[in-house]
Amino acid sequence: MVTEDLDLLKDKPVFSRFLTEGSRVNRIRTIYPSLTYPAHTSMLTGARCGRHGVVNNEPSEVGNLKCDWYWFHDPVRIPDIHDAAKKAGLVTASVFWPVTGGHPGIDHLVAEYWAQGPADTLEKAYRRAGTSDDVFENVVRPVEKTMSSWEPESSDEGKVAMACAMIRRYRPDVLVTHDLDGEYGHPQHKITARHMEEAVRAAKDPSRYPESAGKYGVWEVKKLYIHLLDENAVYMDWDTPSQALGGRTPLEVATLGFQQHRSQQRAYSMDDGIIYDYTKFGLLYSAVGEDVNRNDLFENID
Repeated sequence: MVTEDLDLLKDKPVFSRFLTEGSRVNRIRTIYPSLTYPAHTSMLTGARCGRHGVVNNEPSEVGNLKCDWYWFHDPVRIPDIHDAAKKAGLVTASVFWPVTGGHPGIDHLVAEYWAQGPADTLEKAYRRAGTSDDVFENVVRPVEKTMSSWEPESSDEGKVAMACAMIRRYRPDVLVTHDLDGEYGHPQHKITARHMEEAVRAAKDPSRYPESAGKYGVWEVKKLYIHLLDENAVYMDWDTPSQALGGRTPLEVATLGFQQHRSQQRAYSMDDGIIYDYTKFGLLYSAVGEDVNRNDLFENID
């Protein structure tokens, strides 16, 4: 939820009570580093990450490139709002908040956690993370089937599998994705680019994700472009009006779209395209040869 959502929610029967009877923060500035788990722990403790102890989404272990995230509450060094509420004699609850697994100050808990492998289950995972019998049976169990897809899809491998299935199902010739360095370092942009690169290579291999291969067949994407990549770069003309866009230029249409991304209006503008060149895309993968004209993402596509 962001500030702009408040006007949309003030007339809703439940949210209006939260807004009128509860407390809220209209504006907040994140900590450094501005990562999910350190920031969420700071929100609960009112302290910077150097004091509460969660300085990254995952611990740094030399030689371990696949550390578990900070699913559990143990690393948090200081009391948080749940501890304060318990001390005051209140009953506490939390659903899907980071770094709350096994939190001793939460009475009714469904932590942000999931099955950790094919042999694990959602029930086992939640119970390990502190979900009580009562909460699991009365809150989780009735919707367990709808949540079962979270188990594999929550992993990096699961996300690649989903992207691979979409490629096989819809059979695109050209794909365009984020900068490998996340433009301005955005972690989700980086992850998206890496996952898409892997999914393109997997989609043509029948041994990778055989379930979707059996359902849709394999598919070879003809070209994969990466934003800002220097390798085999093309430079697109977004300033020429297009009949397909009702006489608008691609840049004008992109600007209209960005205006709907309300939460980003204060921090970014279309002028950032000068810094993060929105005309530049590098051809990372091609099954149809290199571009020659370097001004058309569909060059060599029949």
